[in-house]
Amino acid sequence: MWINKHANWIAVALLALMLILAVTSVKDDSATADEIPHIAAAYSYIKLGDSRLNPEHPPLIKYLAGLPLLFMKLNFPQDHPAWDNLEIYSQRIIGTQFLYHLGNNLDRILFFTRLPIILLMILLGFFIYRFSYKLFNKKTALLALFLYVFSPTVLAHGRYVTTDLGVTLFIFLAIICFLKFLKTPHWKSLLLSSITLTLALLSKFSALLLIPCFCLAVFLVFILSLARDSHSPYPFRRAFSYWVSFFLIIIISLFLVGTIYWFHTLKTPLDIQHQVIDTYLAKGEINSLFHTWTNHPFLKPFAHYGVGLFSTISQISNSRPIPTFLLGNFSKEGFWYYFPIVFLLKTPIAVQILMILALAFSIQKLIIHLKKIISDRNWFFKKLWKHFFELGMLAFVIIYLLVSIQSKLNIGIRHLLPIFPFIFILVSNQTVAWLKQVKSKKRICLVALCLLLVWYAAANIQIYPHYLAYINEYVGGVKNGYKYLGDSNLDWGQDIKRLAMWVEKNDIKKIGVDCFGGGIPNEDIAKYYLGEKLALSNSYNYQGWLAVSINHLQWSKFFSKNKKQPFYSYLEDIKPIQRIGHSIFLYHISD
Repeated sequence: MWINKHANWIAVALLALMLILAVTSVKDDSATADEIPHIAAAYSYIKLGDSRLNPEHPPLIKYLAGLPLLFMKLNFPQDHPAWDNLEIYSQRIIGTQFLYHLGNNLDRILFFTRLPIILLMILLGFFIYRFSYKLFNKKTALLALFLYVFSPTVLAHGRYVTTDLGVTLFIFLAIICFLKFLKTPHWKSLLLSSITLTLALLSKFSALLLIPCFCLAVFLVFILSLARDSHSPYPFRRAFSYWVSFFLIIIISLFLVGTIYWFHTLKTPLDIQHQVIDTYLAKGEINSLFHTWTNHPFLKPFAHYGVGLFSTISQISNSRPIPTFLLGNFSKEGFWYYFPIVFLLKTPIAVQILMILALAFSIQKLIIHLKKIISDRNWFFKKLWKHFFELGMLAFVIIYLLVSIQSKLNIGIRHLLPIFPFIFILVSNQTVAWLKQVKSKKRICLVALCLLLVWYAAANIQIYPHYLAYINEYVGGVKNGYKYLGDSNLDWGQDIKRLAMWVEKNDIKKIGVDCFGGGIPNEDIAKYYLGEKLALSNSYNYQGWLAVSINHLQWSKFFSKNKKQPFYSYLEDIKPIQRIGHSIFLYHISD
């Protein structure tokens, strides 16, 4: 068939298209809220060898993003008070100074630090195709790659200097390598599994979830091994070897993480490392323990890793000062159903239809074989072993979703990004298998699938270049998205540059701006782009042109209801003249 013959070239074309979409769509995006501290930290790590900034995320992705900065002559605010006197917002203050106040070329910095992340996104697409091709077939591989390439969520977060795409890549590689090791144990695959697990742990702290997932996989293989070797005189020998290998992989990975962190913290002054502990951890036993570890050369790296880990756990477990907005409601404690709803609204409906069809087909096969499963245990275990990779991927998706639901850190679908590659592969495999099984009306089914894929690609093209703001047709698309979702699902500070371009094009003399900056005073960012045209807005009684980001409009309703401050309640009855890039509302206020 033509597709099978040219599958590799089609895959190359899809990845090339993804690269073009990513690079061209991000060129007018201003720095997002999380990029500001990440880029400053990247430069301080790779150029200064100092690890004080942004410890709540491991350093690997920032090192990769910062590599191009080695070849630039840049000014860095080491003489700013926030550099030596650390507080929770020091990284954002330093980041703002670095990007907006010292004469550095912001557009150049953004392009070259985002480029490594985009290349990681392309690399992940390559591995999705390669793995699906080897495990299943070319059609499954191409369909999985197609779903990946045109995903608005993947493209949205695969272009920014954050950890989300990087950890998705390395979690994917870690799981695949570990499952391959369990399937065919070998010392080379054991070492590769250790390395990929290390890379994941150095990308984001959420990757620690891999350890219990690996443990579950080993337990499953342990049971299957006992069943297969039940007639052997030593049934536990082979099964036991899996547990030994599992602990060896964990030990090697922790050793490698400690080694990397030793180099990472090598040039950071000891008193600064103690400051980092007090800044990010409340006084208590953990705080005291890490102070003690920091004074010991061999434990210091693990103290720094522990500070970031426990800081992240605190963010996930505790309520936020800024409430979560979902479906018109607010909560500082988060919503247990936040991630299912966000996935429902931010995932193109075409993919959701394919997921439902794949699930229905899987259930149908299970029902057909139910009697065989009950009557023939050996046949059942052989089937489990045959589909071990699919079971492992599905188990990770379920576990990751269940853990995510428990989190109070409800700030965006980007935290679900690690499950997307596995969903694409599993759905594609079941879809291709279903098409093979269909005998009557096969041509109609193929046409229906093609229409779904065209609809899916059209959703991507329609939202280009504003991938971050994508919301599907359930709520009327991006036009009505702000009524249901906020934060990094829609408004992450990415459209301030577009606002400045609109102001310049329309020859606006003065404009008040209140745009989301993630804890950074918006005038620092807005003034960089608008200069003398920026008029500091008075949210109570402002006359003239006014630009307000969706996050601030949403949160103002919460604060006004709680009688803390009126904010923009007076704008509720005023229709915005225009929306800038889907995240900024533009008004003209007159008497």
